[in-house]
Amino acid sequence: MDVGTVMSVVQTLLASLECSELKQLCSIFGYETQLSNLEDTVNVIKAVLVDAEQKQVFSNQEQLYIENLKDVVDEADNLFDEFVTLAERKKLSEGSNKARLLSVFSKYGLAYKMSQKAKKMKEKLDKIAYNKQFSFKHNPVPIHKLSRETCSYEQEQIIGREDDLEAVKSMLLEPPNAEKDISFLSIVGIGGLGKTALAQQVYNDPQIMGAFSLRMWTCVSDESHKQLIVKDILCKMLRQIKQDLDKDVRHLSLVRSRDPKLCFTSKNHVRSYLQLGDEWFSVGSCVHELLANWKYLRMLDLSHLDIKILPESIGKLLHLRYLDVSENAGLEVLPRQITKLHNLLVLKLRQCYSLKLLPKDMSKLGKLRVLDNTSCLKLTYMPRGIGELTCLHKLSEFVVGEASSSKELFDGLQELKGLVNLKGELRIKLRFCEKDAKIEKSIGREEGYLMNSEHVDSLTFEFCKENLGEAVMEELQPHHNLKKLEMWRYKGTCMPRWAMGDNLAALLPNLVHVKLESCTEVKHLGRLWMLRHLESLELDHLPNLEYVNVKATSVAGTAPSSVVVGVSSSSVQELSFFPSLKELKLRDMPKMKGWEADNDELQCLPQLKTLHIFKCPSLTVILQCPLLEVLWLTNINRKLHIIKRRVMNKGMEVNFPKLKDVCISRVDWLKELTVTTNKDREVESLGAVGEVFCISSSSIEALAIECCENLKSVSGGMEHLTTLIIRYCPNLSLSGERTEGSNMAWLSLRHSLCLLQLEFLPQLVSLPNWIQYLTALQILKIMDCKELESLPNWMSKLTSLKELRVQYCSQTVVKRCQDPTGQDWPHIAHIPSLYI
Repeated sequence: MDVGTVMSVVQTLLASLECSELKQLCSIFGYETQLSNLEDTVNVIKAVLVDAEQKQVFSNQEQLYIENLKDVVDEADNLFDEFVTLAERKKLSEGSNKARLLSVFSKYGLAYKMSQKAKKMKEKLDKIAYNKQFSFKHNPVPIHKLSRETCSYEQEQIIGREDDLEAVKSMLLEPPNAEKDISFLSIVGIGGLGKTALAQQVYNDPQIMGAFSLRMWTCVSDESHKQLIVKDILCKMLRQIKQDLDKDVRHLSLVRSRDPKLCFTSKNHVRSYLQLGDEWFSVGSCVHELLANWKYLRMLDLSHLDIKILPESIGKLLHLRYLDVSENAGLEVLPRQITKLHNLLVLKLRQCYSLKLLPKDMSKLGKLRVLDNTSCLKLTYMPRGIGELTCLHKLSEFVVGEASSSKELFDGLQELKGLVNLKGELRIKLRFCEKDAKIEKSIGREEGYLMNSEHVDSLTFEFCKENLGEAVMEELQPHHNLKKLEMWRYKGTCMPRWAMGDNLAALLPNLVHVKLESCTEVKHLGRLWMLRHLESLELDHLPNLEYVNVKATSVAGTAPSSVVVGVSSSSVQELSFFPSLKELKLRDMPKMKGWEADNDELQCLPQLKTLHIFKCPSLTVILQCPLLEVLWLTNINRKLHIIKRRVMNKGMEVNFPKLKDVCISRVDWLKELTVTTNKDREVESLGAVGEVFCISSSSIEALAIECCENLKSVSGGMEHLTTLIIRYCPNLSLSGERTEGSNMAWLSLRHSLCLLQLEFLPQLVSLPNWIQYLTALQILKIMDCKELESLPNWMSKLTSLKELRVQYCSQTVVKRCQDPTGQDWPHIAHIPSLYI
């Protein structure tokens, strides 16, 4: 018995009784005493429940008492929640004038009807609250010594079957098998042995009753049935569930099905309805039935149901707090009646791709705390008045609609000022202006639309039109508490003033993440390196950017290699180059040459651990990355030097990074990659790549080499490598590395390598012999190697191998691996998972 659920409803009921509007009404009509008495009764019920929580096992009589108590408390909560809602809604729409409130509830005798319902409810609550027959005090007797309850009819005690009872219970109570949806347990024996009696005792056992909230007894003893007709049993169970909905169920979760047979025609007191699983299905008219009959819902999940029109009757669910209509791709508008949901706290519209409009009177949802409109791609603007939702804590996207003038544009932004309690992430979509509309700053207009958003720590600006002026961004300066800043498709040639020069570090000192994507006209960025807390920087598709930083001006009294930044003359601190940066990603910037124009000084990124460089063919700047762990290089310049060795006074080499993940892709000029080990265990990449990267053989764990068309040889002492992937290297022939030195180099992997993937290697005609010594190898993938025609007989030596994939290779090797006639089948038959 879930006493805690009843207790939570009691707490809600007490909160309703404390409502100021309800107390005002009772004062007007002289019901203060009745209200006080009602509160006393509810507090008695609360005390009873506190005692009941101490018990772990209930008799049938006690269970019935708690059920009745739950029903009455639910009914009282529904009644007073409705009164409070009506009072608050009328006060909101017609003002707080006492006379108006009196006239509203006097009309049509509403106050009298309310008092009569409350009186009857008080009688029901008194009857059950002061029932002296039940006293829930803590029972110190251990559970296993309590007398077990029997069936609803008289049942004789079973003697000598205690072991059988415990055995059946242990099988029923063991953790469920994830691979089985339905489990059956059979008790077999000749007639008269007590099989049914034993089943009855299990059915009524307190532990079983606690573990299975839904139980049903059915008889399948008809000898004419040669097999158990599961369909009939399940149908009977569904009918039982439907009957229980009227009297017992308050919270219902439905596992999605592609062929549901749902029926919501019966009126009941269900409070929450949730959908579980990822299946999509259409419910058709069922939604209308649900809304018409389940009027006491607090939580309603209608997500992923292919709803195109949400019924207007949604506005009648006065008690609703949570509504989820996410992932209904065909839903275009919300009914205006949704604004009547005065108690609504959460409204989720995620991925309603066709949704174009929000209701005009959204400001009436004064209690709304969460509005999730993520990926509502066709939403064109936010309704006027949304800034009045001062309780709103989460708003996924704020859409500034298409405007014909500067005034209309900035009026839309004005709504942001009222949303002072927004927290976490916020995306601002700037659709802006009609063609040829000129956006310019207006004299006298209030600015600082985001200066009140002190709790927003992540902000994304997304521009959706081409003709956008820089004047807009000038007035969208974030609060200085901001930690993450992203800007997508900005069309200005330079950053706004609050992000230029020293301003960014002074005005947004707490930034830890910055990302600029598809800002195609930007030519200059601010001094990002001065952000002392910045940990992640992503620059993606900035085709006109040549240098990240504007040349620093010298500051008197400082060394040329350092720059002073400070908010005031009393707060001055020297900063190194990106002192906290841990992740740097540079993608698709064809003109980028380096960090700062006319500055060839070697820069060091002292904390950098992850470096991705993709399609930056002009980038040749030298970077020092002493702590680098992850390095991905794709379509880079052959002159690029990522890591340079430092030589100290005594000739000692220091500051080598400890790479763990290396991916080299589309480096057409790469001809050879050789890794050698010296006595100091420090290794270096040699050959035509110069010093593309420098790694430590004691730390590297994963290496991926992709799309290196001229690569012919790979070897090296990477004794701690666990993953090796070689893909799309058409001139690489691993089979040709048969020299003693090559084999010794690869043998260094025998105790560490767990995954080896060889893909699109046209020169691979046979697997290299060194693979047979990889005793730790668990996964071997050979894909799109057309010249490979057989597998070697030493494959049987790979006893740790759990998975083998030979896919998109020649038909010859496929035939040789077939079970059981293939010539190579005996060599691979021991492998558990085969994909040929």
